[in-house]
Amino acid sequence: MLDILLAIVTLGIGWLIWDIVLWQQSTSPAKKMLNLRIVDTNTGAPASMTQMLLREGLGKLVLGSITSGILWLVSAVLILADPTRKGVWDYLGTTTVVRDG
Repeated sequence: MLDILLAIVTLGIGWLIWDIVLWQQSTSPAKKMLNLRIVDTNTGAPASMTQMLLREGLGKLVLGSITSGILWLVSAVLILADPTRKGVWDYLGTTTVVRDG
């Protein structure tokens, strides 16, 4: 939800640029503000740019748009119900979100 608010405040373009820059640090604007980062599920290493592109670009933006938000609802249920707390995009990028620090 914080990502959506930030996108609105920055008129979308600012958020997109900010988002892509932060992918190099294995995070997103909202996650950065919440002191979270994204790591590879298998190794625990920071997510690579390829993983970030799969997770954020393909998973959230492209598939989220194509499914008209159904992907977001399914992911919300998974995050709340699944002990691993992963959304569909985490499975696409083989990633998980951890507290930074």
